[in-house]
Amino acid sequence: MAPATVVETKGEDGGDAAPEAEPASPTTKTGPTSSGSKMKQIMCIPATHYMALFILLYVGVEVGIGGWATSFLIAERGGGDSSGYVSAGYFGGLTVGRVVLIPVTAWIGNRLSTHVYTLICIALMVVVWTVKSLVGNAVAYAFVGVFLGPMYPIVMIVILEVMPFELQAGTIGWVASLGQVGSAFMPFVTGAISQHYGVWILQPLMIAIMGFWMICWALVPRKRVQSKP
Repeated sequence: MAPATVVETKGEDGGDAAPEAEPASPTTKTGPTSSGSKMKQIMCIPATHYMALFILLYVGVEVGIGGWATSFLIAERGGGDSSGYVSAGYFGGLTVGRVVLIPVTAWIGNRLSTHVYTLICIALMVVVWTVKSLVGNAVAYAFVGVFLGPMYPIVMIVILEVMPFELQAGTIGWVASLGQVGSAFMPFVTGAISQHYGVWILQPLMIAIMGFWMICWALVPRKRVQSKP
C-alpha cells in the first residue's frame, strides 16, 4: 500500500495546525480474484474442452455398456436370467482395473496408456460383436471393464499436469460434471438407436465413440498451458 502524504495546513491564528494525512491511493490488483474470472479462463483453454468431451464420452460408454450388455446378450446371444451376472462381472472389472493396472499405467505413461487401453477395448468389443458365444462375450465384457477402469483417474492426473495450479480445481469440477451428463445422455441415445435398429447396434456404436475419444485425447497438449488474464 502506498504511504500516506502528510499535508500541513495553517490554523486560523496563522499558526501551524495539526498535519492532515491524504488518503492513500489504492493499488491496482491484477490476476483472477473471483470464481467467475477463473471460470472464464478455464473456458478459454482448448485443453479443457478436449478433456471434458473425452470424459463425457468415456462415462457414457462406461454406463452404456453396463446398462445394455445384458439386453444384448439376451436378444442376440440367447442368454437367460443369468445374463445379468455379466454386468456384475463388467463393473467388477472396472474396479479391478483401476487397482491392478496402476503399475502398468506408470510404466507406459498416462497418455500412451489411454490409447493402448482404448485399442484393447475396441478389439474386445469387436470380439463381442462377431463371436456368437455367450460365455466368450461375458468374458470379453469383463475385460472391457478392466481396461476401461483406469481411464477416469488418468484424466484427472493429466488435468493436474496440464492446467495452471490456480485453475486445476475448477477444471476438475467442470470435467467431472460433463461426465455426469454423459452418464445420463449416452445410455439414452443408445436406447433410442437400439429401438430403431436393434440392440446389436450397441457394439459398433461403442467402437465408434471410443475411436472419437482417442482423437480428443490426442489433442490434449503435453505441456502445461498458460492461463489467459
